[in-house]
Amino acid sequence: MKSTAQLRVGVLLILIVVGLVSSLGTAWHTGDWEGLFLNLGTEMLGAVATYVLLELFIGGRERREAKKAALIAQMGSSVKDVAIAAAEELRRHGWLTDGSLRGAFLPQADLQRAYLSGADFQRANLAGTKLQGAHLSGVNLQGAWLEGTNLQKAGLFDANLQRAWLEGTDLRGALLTWANLQGAHSWGVLLDESTILPDETKWTPGTDMARFTDPDHPDFWRPDA
Repeated sequence: MKSTAQLRVGVLLILIVVGLVSSLGTAWHTGDWEGLFLNLGTEMLGAVATYVLLELFIGGRERREAKKAALIAQMGSSVKDVAIAAAEELRRHGWLTDGSLRGAFLPQADLQRAYLSGADFQRANLAGTKLQGAHLSGVNLQGAWLEGTNLQKAGLFDANLQRAWLEGTDLRGALLTWANLQGAHSWGVLLDESTILPDETKWTPGTDMARFTDPDHPDFWRPDA
């Protein structure tokens, strides 16, 4: 990346200047001009060693970021095995829960029965994603785009759906307990009055969410209606 390359050049120049100034200052104060080149060589060796260490650090960070980006892209795959394997690798590195997936673009991904508990999907695009039977307890879906997402039989215990857009979302058989506005239930799903429900209405404390999850409900809303 251009900014990283500029940082490297800047660090190298600073180290060289510091080494040169230090060597000249020593020669000036001691009057040992014959030892100038020896001191300068020592300073340059120190500068090179410092630069190599910084290069290793910066290069390692770049490799981690590149790997993370590649895994997030793979997680958005419509091929289930690819998406699941990427999600598992992201979890192994702690990248499911550290905010790396905020704003991620994952529409149409096949994550059926994936273990995604505690994942941070704030503002992520999960439109049309297949999440049937997925383990989604404690996930943060604040402001997430879930239009047409399949959440049949997904475990959404303690999930945060504040400001989420659920238009057309299939919640049949989803395992959850709907919390009130303050999220009073310990295993509740947290919503607020800006949450858009599958039928395009806004959630209210009086909303009967069973009409979206229970096909036997007398007023059941069909996702394919």
